[in-house]
Amino acid sequence: KYTDIMNLRSNSSELSSALVKAEDITNTSKDLSEKMRSFQKEDLDRLERLLPLKFDELRFVNDLQGVGERNGLKIQGITITDAPINASEGQPQGAPGEQKTASKGYAPHKFSFTVSASYQTFIVFLKDLERSLQFADINSVSLSTSGGMGLPAQGGKQAAQDTYTYQVDFVTYSLK
Repeated sequence: KYTDIMNLRSNSSELSSALVKAEDITNTSKDLSEKMRSFQKEDLDRLERLLPLKFDELRFVNDLQGVGERNGLKIQGITITDAPINASEGQPQGAPGEQKTASKGYAPHKFSFTVSASYQTFIVFLKDLERSLQFADINSVSLSTSGGMGLPAQGGKQAAQDTYTYQVDFVTYSLK
């Protein structure tokens, strides 16, 4: 009986410490719920656009087209792929087509597109993309001359409204 009583006392102290931890977790959960309710709906919507829970390709392409239209540009040749996970960073390689989530809790998505514009218009377009709420890392921008280059202006310089075709490659992110 003595051994049984000692085991019960030991279990009692373990259960008491578990009860204290459970109360702490409950209090923390309540605090976090209160903080979550204190956020404005607009702020939560902006956060969702910055780093969405699930990536919506159609919404992203529409947003990208909207930025282009605001700058008078037509975005063409949009391609979307999940970015490969870098094996040197210790990230697992999944089956083809499987969503790969980085250990930091986000999934990268590669995009590329082409657009034709003058240099000045393209710079304004890039600045507008930079200010958009969707988080993106531009990896590369390459340009080629389009047909219809202007005649050289005074001093052999190209006219200011020459049109170039830009190929833009970038990565955007989501939580899942």
